[in-house]
Amino acid sequence: MTRDPVGVSTARGVVGRGVELATAYEALRAAAEGRSSSLLIEGDAGIGKTRMVGAIVEAARARGMSVLSGQAHPFERTRPFGVVASALGLERRSADPRRAAVGALIAGDSAPTGPGLQYRVVEEIVDVVEAHCTERPVLLVAEDLHWSDAASLGTISTVVRRLPLSALLVVVTVRPVPLSADVVRLVEDLHDARATSVRLGPLAPADLRTLAADHLGAPPGPALSAMLAGAGGNPLLALALLRSLADEGMLRDTENGVETTSTELPSALGELVVRRLRDLPDETLELLRVAAVLGDAVSLRDLAAVARLSQTEVAVRLGPAYDANLLQAGDEQVSFRHQLVHDAIHGHIPNPVRRALHREAAVALMAAGADPLDIADHLVLGAGRGDEEAVAWLLAAARKAGDRSPSVSVELLRRAEALLPGGHPDADAVAVEIVQALLRAGQIAEAGARAEAVLARRHAAEVDTPLRLSLVGALALQNRADELVAVVQDSLDGLNPGEQVPVLAQQSWALTYQGDPRAGEESARRALAVAEETGHAGLAV
Repeated sequence: MTRDPVGVSTARGVVGRGVELATAYEALRAAAEGRSSSLLIEGDAGIGKTRMVGAIVEAARARGMSVLSGQAHPFERTRPFGVVASALGLERRSADPRRAAVGALIAGDSAPTGPGLQYRVVEEIVDVVEAHCTERPVLLVAEDLHWSDAASLGTISTVVRRLPLSALLVVVTVRPVPLSADVVRLVEDLHDARATSVRLGPLAPADLRTLAADHLGAPPGPALSAMLAGAGGNPLLALALLRSLADEGMLRDTENGVETTSTELPSALGELVVRRLRDLPDETLELLRVAAVLGDAVSLRDLAAVARLSQTEVAVRLGPAYDANLLQAGDEQVSFRHQLVHDAIHGHIPNPVRRALHREAAVALMAAGADPLDIADHLVLGAGRGDEEAVAWLLAAARKAGDRSPSVSVELLRRAEALLPGGHPDADAVAVEIVQALLRAGQIAEAGARAEAVLARRHAAEVDTPLRLSLVGALALQNRADELVAVVQDSLDGLNPGEQVPVLAQQSWALTYQGDPRAGEESARRALAVAEETGHAGLAV
């Protein structure tokens, strides 16, 4: 817990901001000692700017400072002097005659009008702030200046420049982007006046868990911690997630803390996130939906292919999403800054539309020559059981991967199998391919188990032999000699000479391994004799 020099805790509800708070407290100390200073707090939406301001205000009041605080609002961008009037209480109905007079000027009740009026209002506001500073040190707060009117921005700049010797600390908060020219000008003026800048970044995972524990009264469990990680270090998103989980009955107490009962995103949180995106242009929202379908991180090339746009057009249309810090750019890659935002957008797409988008994505990625596994994921998500075209593509891709990428071949075959309806005539053939691919990929135990499972049930006659051969190989690689001998004895009669030779060779090893070298030698001689009868030199070797 960070403490203000007067000994009063001022960081309630503020986690992981010790360095930033220390900087703010130093600025408060300077103001309390009669030195003017400014503090510029920057950070993305929900990153904790307001909570930090709350801690600063609490510390200022503990020091006996006068606090004047206002906050800009997106609906009041055209209200002249809106933020400053709110902070200083400049209203016609104010009990203070001076404030009431300035309020009347702002409302346009008095002459003069035009530029002369604005100049007079600014002068009056500077006088009001200066008068406050003569009574006791002042903290002047103006939050969310990215939404402020131009007159307020100019006034704040004037106050900072005109009162350098007053006991005054001016604290302003702003999002990094997008910024109007007026806000950029104010930020430059503050830097020229040697303002201190504090940039609030994402909370570390440990700090996010601490925040959750403070909110829940107990530490979050592993699954809940993993879900919180999707907030990308944004405390507002994290707390919104916790409230939504609680409201929807998706939290439970455990011996070690609080755990989530589901990995699904609460519907209320999804609605909240989607509502916050409605200020974006329609073309940006549509592209974000496509990006969400493709994944939480996607190559610019693939996104352009699926959206049927050039990469330049994609970058331009996503500009507002970057400005809103929803996305972060990497090497030729577009990724969501917060997993929760991705999940909310993806989950808000109706199922039929989502399936269609996945199917369209698969087709577009095929044409673009994308990674087969990426295409396979979209095919499975976009295709229904019995989609023969999707199954055929997956099987062809798996065979093409073959020995070059056996693990990829296994995954493609699994996806093809998942799309086959129960009782499909090709199911057993696909099962054989999966067993053989598992062997090539070194997943021996699973290959043997799958072969045994198919052999134990009714299956197509044509797959019996390849399954038995695969099973013999799997048993040999696992040193399961007794079972191998039994399988060979049951299988030999149904094998042709070319198939008998490798099976007898495996039996020879197994018998020798069991401690019966004579029987092993006999099996080897039999294998050699059969090989020589076929006239196939490779079998004899």
